[in-house]
Amino acid sequence: RVSEAETLLYNDATGIAVLRGSPATSRRGTEFVQGMVITYYLDSNDVVVVGAVNAAFEVELGDTNTPATPDETSGDETGEGE
Repeated sequence: RVSEAETLLYNDATGIAVLRGSPATSRRGTEFVQGMVITYYLDSNDVVVVGAVNAAFEVELGDTNTPATPDETSGDETGEGE
């Protein structure tokens, strides 16, 4: 991954990197994310992008043949609960 930003704050103890820019950009091959702030949680490989977000990437969704079902904790199929 290659990233460009105006500023970078990295905390080795927490494994968090915060990139800020107009926009900050992170690329891997043809995939990219851009935003005013890109926060990487390096230990979990999570990324949060905030402000003027622009992105292009592929997402694996797993088994796309599984039908969607209502939330079983809502109490009914309208999602309004009891």
